[in-house]
Amino acid sequence: MKKNKKIAAAFTLIFTAAATMAGAYALGNFTTRDSSGYVDLSEVDENKTAKTEENEQLAKADQEETGSEFGMDNVMDATDEYKEESSKSARNEMTDEGEETAQETENQNQQMAMAETENENAATGDKAQEQEETKEVEETAEAMSMSAVNESSDVELNFSPEQKLTWPVSGNVIMNYSMENTIYFATLDQYKYNPALIIGCETGDSVKAAADGKIVSIETLDETGTTMTVDLGNGYQAIYGQLKDITLQEGDTCSAGQVLGSVSDPSRYYLKEGSNLYFQLEKDGASVNPLDYLN
Repeated sequence: MKKNKKIAAAFTLIFTAAATMAGAYALGNFTTRDSSGYVDLSEVDENKTAKTEENEQLAKADQEETGSEFGMDNVMDATDEYKEESSKSARNEMTDEGEETAQETENQNQQMAMAETENENAATGDKAQEQEETKEVEETAEAMSMSAVNESSDVELNFSPEQKLTWPVSGNVIMNYSMENTIYFATLDQYKYNPALIIGCETGDSVKAAADGKIVSIETLDETGTTMTVDLGNGYQAIYGQLKDITLQEGDTCSAGQVLGSVSDPSRYYLKEGSNLYFQLEKDGASVNPLDYLN
């Protein structure tokens, strides 16, 4: 719009100059003629010269204004506008590319986060499933153990004197049962009562159950070392001393002839007597002679 206005103003100026020149020319012709109708050549030359100078000045002015309107300023303006448009377009392209790159990066991050979440969920699910399976196995094992304990506790123990005991180890009796008279203990170097049989054997020999029973206790005593007490039923209990490598636990049941453990080194009460099995039999808490019950 601004350029159109400038062009219109230039044409108006040119048109005005042309009109002025035409009027001046006509006026000159009119004034140079005398009453006889002839033209004064000197005046014509002066008028022509004046008109020529005026035309040159108008042309120069028009050229300067035209140049100022359509010259380097306009070229520079157009160049600046083109540069500005190019820069704006480049900025827009860079912005679009940056936004696309940022969007792609965000999408990739979201996909990676989703993948990590899925992996974590899968690992958590696998771990939970593994824990659940382990728990089920433990519960099953515990149930089986409880069932075994219940079955063991349901075993009917009914030992009677008519039933004979089996020998718990192979060996000779080196000290007899004696609760009426005292006998000599070489290691202690004294005489005392003996409520059990001291059966000589080798360290490591297997010790077997003399009858069916249920293990009441396993304890360590100064005189007899590791000692196991087994309930045989009807008030009878068998006591095994000087043991090691016991294969059963308290509450377990055992059958006649089943291995309970092995013979250990003798305690400090039986060092001179050597390796042996301490075997005691009780009835209602009182010691009885095992030889009366052994086969």
